[in-house]
Amino acid sequence: MFLLPNPLLRERRGVAADVIGDVHGCAGELKALLEALGWRRDEGGWTPPPGRVAAFVGDLINRGPGSLEVLALVSGLVESGHAVAALGNHDALLLRWLLHPEHGRAEVIRDTAEALVQADTRGEGPTLGEARRWLEASPLAARFVCGGEALVVVHAAWHPALEEAPRDVAALACLYGPTARLAGSPHRHRVEWRHALPAACPRIVHGHTAYDGPVSTMGPATCVDTACVFGGRLTALRWPEGEVVQVPARRAWSPYPNLPAAPPLRDPAILPPDQALSWPWNPAGPEERFGAP
Repeated sequence: MFLLPNPLLRERRGVAADVIGDVHGCAGELKALLEALGWRRDEGGWTPPPGRVAAFVGDLINRGPGSLEVLALVSGLVESGHAVAALGNHDALLLRWLLHPEHGRAEVIRDTAEALVQADTRGEGPTLGEARRWLEASPLAARFVCGGEALVVVHAAWHPALEEAPRDVAALACLYGPTARLAGSPHRHRVEWRHALPAACPRIVHGHTAYDGPVSTMGPATCVDTACVFGGRLTALRWPEGEVVQVPARRAWSPYPNLPAAPPLRDPAILPPDQALSWPWNPAGPEERFGAP
């Protein structure tokens, strides 16, 4: 199995966070959202309001029209100390190709990969090496501690037990969340995991499950993937205030037939006994996501 080199957690203390949902190459919407959050744009890039940073739940790229622009913007924020970006499954697929191009690339990253090669050839950046180094350094999750409160920002799913889990298990949980192949279905289905969190769990903000509806919270976990690239909205949750800030998509950049009105997570009660959800979740068939190098 392909093992990601990324750190599991990166921690920031003493700062508030603007947690931003799946961008998927929607560069114009991201800039509009930063402005709505009170960020200031100048010649040196973007400056946050005092005491705040941005926290991205991952899936910065693919499907939308400005993946390289988003990569350049977010990597600049991270390098200046103004942001932390958790790795998403789309970002991980691009990283896998950058680390092992001889093994081919997933079709979903084709447009981003080709644009990156062209930019590298023209010397316009980000170069292939810059993108690889930045994605390699991106954590699978980010933890914020401010005023005695804690927050974990992750792409797909989080549970405190993942800090002690095997590395591949933790990575797949963070990037894809629990999934299962149900009887009679050729596909793996995403399974609701938020009900299984312990009482002492920190606040969690995640993405990955696109839907066109109000911000969804179950227990301590909130989903902020409100389907911007599919014509919905790009969402930010201001933490610890709990305020939701959104901007509408400029258009539906990618088709999504029957976009759901709530996060498309299946009830774990439908799982067969041998696939019962427990943590740390032990995934079946991880090679389906990353493949063996």
